[in-house]
Amino acid sequence: MIPRGLYAFSSRPRPSRSICSPIPRFSASWKPGTRRSWRASWETEPVKSREEKSATEPWSSWATTSRAPNPEKGATPAATRWRSDVASPPRPERTGRAALPVLLALAALLAVAWFLWNYLVEKNFDVVVPGKIYRSGQPGPDQLESWIDRYALKTILVLKPTLRSYEREIAARRGVVIHHIVVSTRQGMPEEQWQQIKALLTDERNFPILFHCHSGADKTGLVAALYRVEVQGWPLWKALVEMDLHGHVPLQYPALQRYLKNRFRSGFDNAEGEPLH
Repeated sequence: MIPRGLYAFSSRPRPSRSICSPIPRFSASWKPGTRRSWRASWETEPVKSREEKSATEPWSSWATTSRAPNPEKGATPAATRWRSDVASPPRPERTGRAALPVLLALAALLAVAWFLWNYLVEKNFDVVVPGKIYRSGQPGPDQLESWIDRYALKTILVLKPTLRSYEREIAARRGVVIHHIVVSTRQGMPEEQWQQIKALLTDERNFPILFHCHSGADKTGLVAALYRVEVQGWPLWKALVEMDLHGHVPLQYPALQRYLKNRFRSGFDNAEGEPLH
């Protein structure tokens, strides 16, 4: 607070008493350790309210410190911190982290939808050798008719215990030969049985041929893995991956993969296709 008698000794005109009265600013020559001077300097412009400043000036121009930087000593820390002429860099939007869980959930949903479509609608159908050998689960009557027309099937190999009556009737009517060889999922395949199946899958007179079980995952996967390794020369790890992709669960039928690993123990290949010794 400035003493009232100070204006009598000042050569400056006495300001009017209004809400826009100037605010006295103390002399900048004061130093720590000395008595503060009561000599006041007055602003030439009236003080503007916050509403007036926000309407006429940007926020950064009046929100800065009133302490001006000294050109000889360099900018003060306050002036450096609150410089209005240096625009702060925009903060990067964190959209990647927020979108990652959504993308993962969408990918999982698409994978489940693809598996259900392939397993329930397409009956786990796949091509082993284009134009020659096909694999699948149990097809329905209409689906079997369409496969015979589309792929010109000549032979069907059934690997499950029961043979559907409509499958036998359609095959007899369309001139398709059916072979019924039951494969077990509880133990490995006997050598005589595999040689019989292998002869059907390598005889050109049987092509195009379709072999299937109920789901197209376990018995069909075992026959396909044996054909991939022994006939086509696949590494065993690749044949096992194909079994898993078609719905085979090793924990449900552990005897199948154990049989394959014991059979091809000396040729259990790594990712480069080289045998491990």
